[in-house]
Amino acid sequence: METSAVAIFDTHAYVQRLRKGGVVAKQAGAHSEGLHEVLKNGVATSTQFQALDTRLAALQREIQLNRWLLVFVIAWMTLLDFL
Repeated sequence: METSAVAIFDTHAYVQRLRKGGVVAKQAGAHSEGLHEVLKNGVATSTQFQALDTRLAALQREIQLNRWLLVFVIAWMTLLDFL
C-alpha cells in the first residue's frame, strides 16, 4: 500500500513571515511558490526511505549471489576444458 505525506503549507503566512524578516514582497512570493511546489510534488517519508533501504539490501544480496554463481559457472567451464 502506497502512502504519501501531506504537508499543509500556509503560503500567505510564509510570505508575511519573510516580509517581517526584511524580504521584499516579490522575492517572498517567489520563495513561497517554490517551497509550495516542492512540498506539493513530493516529500519522502521515513517509511518510504525504510522500504527503499530494504529493497536495496535485497538487491545487494541478489547481486552477491549472482557473482558467486558466475564464479561457479566459470570454474565449471574451466574444469570441463581440462577433461
